[in-house]
Amino acid sequence: MQIKHILTAIGLAPLGLADSTGPHSWCGIGAPSEQTSKDLDSLRAFEIASRTSIRIQQQTINIPIHLHGVLDPDADSESITTESLRAQFDVMNQAYGPYGIQFTLITMDRVTDSRLANFNTSFFRDPEADQYRLDYLKATRKGGYGELNIWLYTSLGDGLNGVCTLPRANYPAEELWRDGCHVAAGTMPGGDRNRYNVGFTAVHETGHWLGLLHPWGDGDCDGAGDRIDDTPPQSTPVFGCPATPQNSCPGRRGIDNADNYMDYADDTCYDGQKFTVGQQIRMHSSYTQLRSIRH
Repeated sequence: MQIKHILTAIGLAPLGLADSTGPHSWCGIGAPSEQTSKDLDSLRAFEIASRTSIRIQQQTINIPIHLHGVLDPDADSESITTESLRAQFDVMNQAYGPYGIQFTLITMDRVTDSRLANFNTSFFRDPEADQYRLDYLKATRKGGYGELNIWLYTSLGDGLNGVCTLPRANYPAEELWRDGCHVAAGTMPGGDRNRYNVGFTAVHETGHWLGLLHPWGDGDCDGAGDRIDDTPPQSTPVFGCPATPQNSCPGRRGIDNADNYMDYADDTCYDGQKFTVGQQIRMHSSYTQLRSIRH
């Protein structure tokens, strides 16, 4: 395998996988592990004690990012290019900029390889069974725990648009190759994933990398949900472009989070996809307390 470098120098631990057979298979992140739940609860306590909401209004965090394109030789060569990777990078900064988060592009690389271009999350259950892919991830994963790596593939299995790791305390250094996001290249701006080709899938998956869960959490209106106080209770994802607001938890405050980056509504559905203030606080505290302090 020979990687072509386009530009340089400028918890999957273990993965919590969603049921890939049902309508929740848009994203491969399922309910958080017990340890991840404890870490998120600890972050919430930290946020309350340290008045994080006040501090982040005066703070911007800068996250190094590495983009890896993985193209099938039989696919359209224009589906993963320098330009499309840069366009995805631009969408990331446009989405996160209003929330005090900026990304700095450190490296981009691209490989054309039929053995790598079709990614299935089952790989993480037994990575040694595919030594070729394991070697590739270990070779291309760049930087420390505070640097975001996104691999964009010609194809993702299980009907997924993407999957990413949630942050954890005490992440083992030998498992660092697992950390990052894996995204279908067709979701990049102008891609071939109908309804999901504005670039918001990578935005959504990066939200997981920064400690956000899906708004419906474990699907229980009375449960812990996404552990964010200002996202209304929700029990199911929002798909498509609902003509009327969806309310999967009637009698609770608010309606479902259709216009939130962490839900599943179509990319083109709303002019103003957003994060809430609580999600912004969680992303900042997750990065500063779990990721950036460990290089």
